[in-house]
Amino acid sequence: MSLQEKIKNVESTSWLTEGLSNEEVISIVGSTRKSVNTKIALFSIRPEYVEQIFNGNKKFEYRKQTSRFPISKILIYETTPIMKIVGEAEVEEVLVDTPEVIWKRTKECAGVSQNFYNQYFRGRHTAVAYQLKNVIKYDSPKELSDFGIKRAPQSFCYLP
Repeated sequence: MSLQEKIKNVESTSWLTEGLSNEEVISIVGSTRKSVNTKIALFSIRPEYVEQIFNGNKKFEYRKQTSRFPISKILIYETTPIMKIVGEAEVEEVLVDTPEVIWKRTKECAGVSQNFYNQYFRGRHTAVAYQLKNVIKYDSPKELSDFGIKRAPQSFCYLP
């Protein structure tokens, strides 16, 4: 297809986004992208933070680096002493910015103290916050092997 033809195609479909702000167009494109090629990931989370997630005080799960693939759902693996998958949550949004900006945007529902947060991201230029929604606590915790996983990840892993 020539450049002229590509321009005509764009012009002929521009009515689809006419009147929308850049943010609205980005939101539409982003939500479409979420539904394509997303992964389910297993996150290792300490018991005190798992409790905060289940009681609704912690609506963001923090990581030091972005995932290679978009994540649509997180399985919650509770670390020692439970060492089982205890629930799951959908990912509403992924925020990536400096630790300072992420804290300002998430502190009301962080479920962690600012001191802990600052220690966790000390020396880092980037912070990632997964906004959780539709959190489900399993009635009976599940084994890693139920999901084809041999051992718990240090931070997270994708489901096979």
